[in-house]
Amino acid sequence: MDTRPAFQNQGLDFVHPAKGKTPGFDLRWSTPLKGLKLGGSLMMYDASGPLTNGTYYQPLAFWPTYYAQYNHKRLSASWQYVKLVQYQIVTLAGQPPSTSGTDTRAWFVMGSYRLTEKLQLGAYYTRYTVPSAGDPANPANFFNDVVISGRYDINPHLYAKLEGHRMNGTGVGFYDFDNLNSPSAKTSLAVAKIGFTF
Repeated sequence: MDTRPAFQNQGLDFVHPAKGKTPGFDLRWSTPLKGLKLGGSLMMYDASGPLTNGTYYQPLAFWPTYYAQYNHKRLSASWQYVKLVQYQIVTLAGQPPSTSGTDTRAWFVMGSYRLTEKLQLGAYYTRYTVPSAGDPANPANFFNDVVISGRYDINPHLYAKLEGHRMNGTGVGFYDFDNLNSPSAKTSLAVAKIGFTF
């Protein structure tokens, strides 16, 4: 994956994408309560690469994730929480190294119910925050997404899906170079798609 767009948004221009190692593990437990699974995972990674005017280095970061999933008859529900604290050291030509750090948190909760064999309705809520930014009211430091969705299984391999999103905040997924007039703090979005499984 080319990570350069995200770094360009910070004013960092790489000669080629930053590289590093990403070991990790995942642990899941099927609890005695039928349909309930709990789990956690941990990814670790570092990164380094040459900038057009210096060097970039990110020390080893730890990215823990916790989650739960419940399925019973026509009902499905899940929850996930992620925390990431990372640091980066940028050395520009003719300047001393500069160290910065970020603390981000994200979680979601979602549920769905199968009304018929073919029709399923669902909803989910996503929340992302940047506590290290200091101002929780600034739209650039958070992101919320409230979603209502519907899925219709046309046959065992083909389905159609419709989603309505109400997003608040610009803390994730918006780049300044794609939004020259700055992204809107609130966005509404409708998404329709056809997919297949095999």
